[in-house]
Amino acid sequence: MVSRLFTLSALLGLSIGAAIPNNNGFPTPNDQEKLQIAQEAGGLLPGSPPPDSLGAGSITAFQLIAFNELFETAYFSSLLHNITSGVPGYQAENTNELVKIFSTVLAQEEQHALAAVSTLKAVNAFAPSACQYQFPVSNLKDAVNLAETFTAVVLGALQGANVIFSQDKQAGAVQIISSVIGQEGEQNGYYRVFLDKVPSESPFLTTVPAPFA
Repeated sequence: MVSRLFTLSALLGLSIGAAIPNNNGFPTPNDQEKLQIAQEAGGLLPGSPPPDSLGAGSITAFQLIAFNELFETAYFSSLLHNITSGVPGYQAENTNELVKIFSTVLAQEEQHALAAVSTLKAVNAFAPSACQYQFPVSNLKDAVNLAETFTAVVLGALQGANVIFSQDKQAGAVQIISSVIGQEGEQNGYYRVFLDKVPSESPFLTTVPAPFA
């Protein structure tokens, strides 16, 4: 089951160790900056205490979740920059609306990353660092299409993560990740509408098969 989570890395490509630059202190915000991120995201980090211990499978799952969430923060930060800077291919009539939407999505992904990293640190496990990525897109439509693709992969992989957490008797982790699945589903509904697709892809979202890893 853990192998299914490695699917995420197939979409991320090679990375070079480097912090993701922004103006809210992410990925290591102080308390005031955490409040700023929460305000932008529309909600605070989970209030429940982190686990005292995690099994090996759960640690691996959280490490891959953290790696993916850090990737997503970099992706949406880059997308937002391209939109606000008027980069050719990223211009749109509803720029203000897009800036509002993707600013919120970015902050929400930062919250996801902070939650995953703090969980790993709470059990003294290795936590991935923020990286620098190259994204294979050059216009707004392709960027949203890629976002829809990797978000769909995340929705499949997180199902596997919840199975691992259940086997490890981590009810708190199951609850938090289930809330993330719902939030990512809301995101993907918007991306699909943007791409002129039906917002809900299917009645039951399938798990990501291991061969894709």
